[in-house]
Amino acid sequence: MRKLMSECLPARSLELLDQVARLGGERHVPVYVVGGFVRDLMLGAGNLDIDVVVEGNGLRFARELAARLGAGTTPHPRFGTTVLTFPDGSHLDVATARRETYRQPGALPDVKPGTIAEDMARRDFSINSLAIRLSVPEPLKPDEKDRAPVGNPGLSEPHCPSGEEWELIDLNGGVRDLQNKTIRILHDDSFVDDPTRIFRAVRFEQRLGFTMEKNTQEKLKQALRDQRVDRLSGHRVFNELIAILEEPDCLNSLRRMAALEIFQAVERGWKLEEPHFQVLENLSRLDEDPVLKQVADQQDTLRTMLLGLLWPLAEALFHKVLGRLDPPGKLRVELTRDRQQVLKILEGLARQPAVTDVELYRLMDGVSPESACWSAVAAGDERKAGLVRRFFSVLRPRGKVSLTGQDLIRLGLKPGPRFQEVFEALLQARLEGRVGSREEEETLVREMFPDPDRIRN
Repeated sequence: MRKLMSECLPARSLELLDQVARLGGERHVPVYVVGGFVRDLMLGAGNLDIDVVVEGNGLRFARELAARLGAGTTPHPRFGTTVLTFPDGSHLDVATARRETYRQPGALPDVKPGTIAEDMARRDFSINSLAIRLSVPEPLKPDEKDRAPVGNPGLSEPHCPSGEEWELIDLNGGVRDLQNKTIRILHDDSFVDDPTRIFRAVRFEQRLGFTMEKNTQEKLKQALRDQRVDRLSGHRVFNELIAILEEPDCLNSLRRMAALEIFQAVERGWKLEEPHFQVLENLSRLDEDPVLKQVADQQDTLRTMLLGLLWPLAEALFHKVLGRLDPPGKLRVELTRDRQQVLKILEGLARQPAVTDVELYRLMDGVSPESACWSAVAAGDERKAGLVRRFFSVLRPRGKVSLTGQDLIRLGLKPGPRFQEVFEALLQARLEGRVGSREEEETLVREMFPDPDRIRN
């Protein structure tokens, strides 16, 4: 395993695993690196998210490891886990090997310490149930048993294997499924116990280019028919959706979700069809447009994608789905505002005769980057999309009036509501390209209003 790790991992990660193995050996506890790290390693890909499982007191082990490595700790005693945070911002997760039971389907599990076999058996899919053993305590000799460490009867000075001896543990056929490119659950109630696995099955299938084996897909569909997703809180559904949107090529997963009718399982009536996915694809192509790329670079892509997923919905269903997902309050407000902005923009772009430059500027000035990006792809034809480009390439750069109210007073005009007449004239002149500097604005004011009394109140 060491050779494979050296090919896929940076030296720092190897050194970190050496430190974990060394401490496990010193403390007489079996220690394993597990899960996605091992899966990706077997696929020949580097994964720097290292998860460690300890057959013993994982919280204590994490504290000692953190002290040795100079890391901060965030413990979660309920689940026996700790996140170590290093000065460079990287993380290491340490957990007690555990077994889980579910008081009711969809609930968070009850956790008890267990063996590595029990820990692997609770995993979502076989490909995520692989482990590499880093330290192996040896049995005590008969005359040494009185000196066995508390909590580890029968153990003596540990055998701490070198990297050459680190051993792959595959208790559930994970290697075979990696070779066959298969997503497979470990037991038939997997989606019943934890319906979030429905989302993860799609995410791993599409990320890895794998296929759900027949029984897994049948059990997934049965869980959907039995409305198991209803048992999940909005927070958990939202987090799974965000995890999918964060995938490099999330559209394949979203299409697969639509085909399996997962969106409708989240909220009845939420249905996405292929024409809409084509619009979502155009969102990823904004970088190819030299004008719109500047706007796309300013957007929160996740927020724009969420807006796009909710866009086909009528207003009542939009708010119903938003309520079901229960996103953070600020994001919920932003998505609602973005939707209203896009509706207004698209209505304005559809006007005949076409909007004037001043009207277009008023329509789009101040909208969020997310609203602007979605308007560009949802416009539906090149004429409307061209108006969006015109705003960003021509009108927005021109549209900032330099003069202020104080400047108008300095020019001899008295403050009052009719100042708006002056600013409107300056804006229109700027948008039409007739003025382009502060000095030219002042000249225009003097020409248009040679007698300041004309705009006194």
